[in-house]
Amino acid sequence: MWNDSAKMRVFLQGLIQQSPELFPRGIENGFHLTGQLPESQKIPGVRLRQLRLRDGRAFTLRPSFVMRYMTGTVEELENALLLLSFGVPCWVVTRIFGHNDMFWYRQVEGLGRNSIVGTTVRDPERLPE
Repeated sequence: MWNDSAKMRVFLQGLIQQSPELFPRGIENGFHLTGQLPESQKIPGVRLRQLRLRDGRAFTLRPSFVMRYMTGTVEELENALLLLSFGVPCWVVTRIFGHNDMFWYRQVEGLGRNSIVGTTVRDPERLPE
């Protein structure tokens, strides 16, 4: 589906209808897929897609199995992140899985950047008082 623009468009339109609050304003006015970016040097075989709104703003789409900033795939990093979630020190994870301590620190910090201010509220009635 990722390489088929027609299937990708249908998939995205379904997601936009289901959860419009997760997409940028103006996407309901139309968009087009402008193609794929060059193959990643960090993760060979992975190409990001680009989406452009009618107002000219461009957004990049990445497959869900790729971690932020193309630092690896979920499959490659999941076991190390599991250990880190239980408080295992970065130096131990580095020794087992490679990279360096700062790499693992950034992975953990990147997962914890959600903000209450930026959180999507689907049903305001369910918010605690």
